[in-house]
Amino acid sequence: MPALTFDTLKFARRLKEAGMDPHLAEAQAEALAEVLAAKFDTLVEKRDLAELRQELLREIASLRQEMETSISELRKDNALLRKDMEASIASLRQEMETSISELRKDNALLRKDMEASIASLRQENAALRKDMEASDAALRQEMENGFAAVRKEMQLLEQRLIIKLGAMLVVATGVLATLVKLL
Repeated sequence: MPALTFDTLKFARRLKEAGMDPHLAEAQAEALAEVLAAKFDTLVEKRDLAELRQELLREIASLRQEMETSISELRKDNALLRKDMEASIASLRQEMETSISELRKDNALLRKDMEASIASLRQENAALRKDMEASDAALRQEMENGFAAVRKEMQLLEQRLIIKLGAMLVVATGVLATLVKLL
């Protein structure tokens, strides 16, 4: 790489002529020279860029070849996968059709069983209804008989209470009459 030349003396003189302090002008010139020297090492020439470009073009060509090979392999794999998927789909369709047919047969059998069960339940329901009606009538009759017996007992109890109440009134009247005489 060519060397970068920077005239620090000329730069410092210009700063002094512009009215800057001479020590400050010299310090700034030296600092700028150091910065430029450090940054100049990282500069790239056209020849370096051309070499880098050629290297990148070779890498791109290599990558392009690898990609084309990979794409070709992927296409082959894709074709194999497509054949496998088509075979799997055909097999699954056959299995589904078989399963659907079996389910329809099972459904028909279940429907017949359900209809028979429903008919049997209806008969049992009718028999239970008759039994409930008979039990209801017997229970009503038994309740009426029980109520009649309770009414008779209550009438007898009422008569006894009236007699006892009358006796108590007679005794109370006698006690009052005796108390009135004594007092």
